[in-house]
Amino acid sequence: MPSGEIRHIQGYEHFAMDELVKIYKEEDIVTKRSGIKYSYGGEEHYYYPDFVINTAELKIIEVKSKHTMYYKTFYERNIAKREACVAAGYTFEFWIYNSKGDKTIIQT
Repeated sequence: MPSGEIRHIQGYEHFAMDELVKIYKEEDIVTKRSGIKYSYGGEEHYYYPDFVINTAELKIIEVKSKHTMYYKTFYERNIAKREACVAAGYTFEFWIYNSKGDKTIIQT
């Protein structure tokens, strides 16, 4: 983080963090978060978002690669997570990156 604070992120989340710190205040980018309950496969689970933007827009950004977004049942599970977040009052975006940092956004 610009302040020197260390945040634990993984995968392609560093691409998103680089963008987010240019758009939002550091304190509005939440990476330590509570779980959001969702249903998938007839069972209840908890989803822990990659980023919660804690502003009036109350947005969740979930970072994925094409593989973790679309592989087999991943897509259905990802959509179930998104639906639970929207039902809880969040706006939601999937940010899908490739290894070069090229991004596609899927908004809801």
